[in-house]
Amino acid sequence: MVHIFTPGKFNTNTWLIDAVFKDLEGKKIRFGNSAYLIRTNDGHNCLINPATQSGARSIFNALKKLGGWPLEKIIITHSHWDHTQGVIFFRDKVEKELGNPIEIYASEKAIPYLRDQSYNTCFVAEERYAMKLPNLEGIIPIKDEGIIEIGKNFSLKIIETPGHMIDHISIYDEKNNSMFVGDTIGMSWFPDFFICNANSAFWNKSEYLESIKKIQSFNLDYLCIAHFGVFTERNIADFINGSVETYYKWMELFKQNENYLDNPSYIRDILWQNIYKEFSKVETLKDTILNSVINAIHYYRGLVLI
Repeated sequence: MVHIFTPGKFNTNTWLIDAVFKDLEGKKIRFGNSAYLIRTNDGHNCLINPATQSGARSIFNALKKLGGWPLEKIIITHSHWDHTQGVIFFRDKVEKELGNPIEIYASEKAIPYLRDQSYNTCFVAEERYAMKLPNLEGIIPIKDEGIIEIGKNFSLKIIETPGHMIDHISIYDEKNNSMFVGDTIGMSWFPDFFICNANSAFWNKSEYLESIKKIQSFNLDYLCIAHFGVFTERNIADFINGSVETYYKWMELFKQNENYLDNPSYIRDILWQNIYKEFSKVETLKDTILNSVINAIHYYRGLVLI
């Protein structure tokens, strides 16, 4: 699978940025959270997903090196904390340096969740401040098929792609035939290492599958995900199929081990032994999936109760 994993420019107007953040021990996490800089030919800058507060600092440093500063616009794919809290950092930077407010966009459905970020307590904290997340006001709401102009001759189209989160959007760049899909389809923290996407408290299977069909209809050259990197035209299908297959594999193993669902670590080990055998030498990856396992179990239990 061809997977653009190294930060840098990958088409005429777009750069992949590694939003390096710190975990509870202060250790830097690399290649875990993507941000994307769009820079138009006439010098206008837009950022897709501002990451966490500590991640925003690494994005800022990258933007300065790339000539992508100051930012004029930020677009948020969905309201989960790891893709939103960097708003605070960038607002302060732009207002202090330029005295002008930065335009920040998100789905109209995201506004209530951004205003009350406490729902993010369903996630295990990955930063010391994660459970004291500041609420976000002043976000510009956008609708499905809305257009955001970046400069004079460059625009982005908003596509509603719920499933991972009910307010999830993807952003389509027609000029470069690229789409920034956030967590819509899934995650690839390591090449060919797929995580079940039912790891959000609001995850919805039918919407997930419909959103994938919608994305597939674009026949993209670049599929840009939030965790982590870019897939090229001929490899997009491999990533999508791998993500969907992983969902069904996790659900099947949950069904086979229903008596052990109160022990997420045990379920994690079962998944590791059955699905991730080829990654047995990369034990550090094993720990990274525990929070996803916990949330996927919550989803599964709700599913089987319906």
